[in-house]
This record gives sequence, structure tokens and C-alpha cells, in this order.
Amino acid sequence: MKYKEFKQASKKHLETCKCLLNDLDNTTCEESKQHLKNNLFYLSGYIVETILKYMIFVAVGYNRDKEIIEFDVDGLTYNNDIKVHSLVKLERILQSKYSIDTFFTQSELSKWDIEHRYQKDVEVDKEFVKNFLYKSQKLYEQFYKN
Repeated sequence: MKYKEFKQASKKHLETCKCLLNDLDNTTCEESKQHLKNNLFYLSGYIVETILKYMIFVAVGYNRDKEIIEFDVDGLTYNNDIKVHSLVKLERILQSKYSIDTFFTQSELSKWDIEHRYQKDVEVDKEFVKNFLYKSQKLYEQFYKN
């Protein structure tokens, strides 16, 4: 896999989230609302994850045509630093090494943990999810403006 594929993945997830948000705003079924909120949060987190990973590759000037599993730059490796699903860790790498702001608080990013991503019965607040998606889209638009 090449790192430019992270950009394509974030775009795909953002487009799906926009459809899910429209469905959420238009459904009256409470069970459907919770299902949509959980899926919105799940995919929004993957938007952020793929953007952060892409940003790390760009920040270090990684060759766009090189396989990502070969990543070993500035003390960072694919297995230890990229092949993770921790938004907090990925953002920390960007902020400490490359001073890039992502709009998210540590608290917001830490909520995208295994429990919230995969457990069906975890209640997610609609406004929190909408704000998380909004920031995901803002990050997408800022970083992929060209």
C-alpha cells in the first residue's frame, strides 16, 4: 500500500458520513438514530486516522511511491507508529515532531477507543458526533485543499 491511499480512504469515509448524517437528521426511529450515531462516530474516527497518517508521511517527505510497511524515518516506524488505531498517539507524533494542529482536543480523540468503536450498546451523544464529524471535515478540507 502507498500512503496516498490514505487520502482516498478519508474521502470515501467523509462522503459516507455525509449520507449517514443526512439519514440521522431525517429519521424518527430512536433505535436507528443510535445505530447511525455509532456508525458516524466510527467512520469519522477513520477519517481522522487516515488523514493523520497521511500527514505524517507528508511531513517527513516520504516517497509517495514507496510501500508504507517500509516506513522507518526520524525514529518512527510503520509497526510502532503508523500501524496503530490511536488518534491520540498519531496526533501526538504530529504535534511533537511537526507542529501541526488538528482542531481536536485530547479528550475528543481519546473517546475514539475500542469500546466506543466496536460495542453496539455504547451511547454516543448526537452533538458530540456531529462536532467530531465537523472537525474531521475541517481537517480534511484544510489538509487536502490542493
